[in-house]
Amino acid sequence: MREFKITKNQDNISIYSVIQKEFPNLNSSSLNKVFRLKDVKINGKRVAKDFLVHTGDICKIYLDDNILFGINSKIDYVYEDNNIVVAYKPKGIESNHEYGKKGINTIYFDELVKKEKGENLKILNRLDTNTEGLVLFSKSKLSYKELLDAFKDNLIKKEYIAVVKGKFKKNSGILSNYILKNSKDGFSKVYEKKVEGSKTCITEYTVLKYIKPLDVSILEVTLHTGRTHQIRAHMKHISHEIVGDSKYGLNQINDKFKIYSQMLYAVKYSFKFKNTSPLFYLNNVIIDVSKKVQDKIDKVLLRYIK
Repeated sequence: MREFKITKNQDNISIYSVIQKEFPNLNSSSLNKVFRLKDVKINGKRVAKDFLVHTGDICKIYLDDNILFGINSKIDYVYEDNNIVVAYKPKGIESNHEYGKKGINTIYFDELVKKEKGENLKILNRLDTNTEGLVLFSKSKLSYKELLDAFKDNLIKKEYIAVVKGKFKKNSGILSNYILKNSKDGFSKVYEKKVEGSKTCITEYTVLKYIKPLDVSILEVTLHTGRTHQIRAHMKHISHEIVGDSKYGLNQINDKFKIYSQMLYAVKYSFKFKNTSPLFYLNNVIIDVSKKVQDKIDKVLLRYIK
């Protein structure tokens, strides 16, 4: 069972729509079934799918976590050796129990991985809850320190794929601006000029494909700095919002595709360790799931091409 409180943004909306957005990996057949079985309660009373909720209402949904969060019974481990593990995090799951949201309505990817691979594992990179893709873990204190230092020194290249609104004038480019995170609402805003408290943010992109009937572009994105919500905020800044992004995107675009979690995927790692590092051998390893993700994106978008 999972429980959550209805927010102002969800006021006077059907409970069916609220659950769809709250749990983006929950498939429609399972959602319809839970209502048929009358396993959704609002303030302790069983309700139908068209029931309108209001701010402060307490929703309880009685469904297995694996179905609710769209977790495969088997975690997809993309790469593993004596020093590291790379696993594929699905949407709808917090990366890290130490820095993620707290509460009964939360599940943590690092804890799921630790249960299978050992409590000594430590997570190195965090993805937003509704960003899916590759997450890197260390197996020892030595590998953790080496990887942590490598991230700080930009010796680990991280690449993403994003689906964004509109057509680009240039097929590739490097966006260099300043970003400031609002501590109250967690919203990151990009500025052309440095403002007090802001940090440099550099995002490189290449257009892989433009789909004219849908007016969306599929991008390969490389981070040269690692700021909170950097890709999402940078795409908003240049008016190419990520499809499905409920925080930085456009409601009319998300409603058009009926997608309410950002189409953003961490797909590739490559390494440039110094030859004195015990992880130097990883320089010959490229961890890449971009082809698999592109195929997945194509299947999603094909539904909207007549």
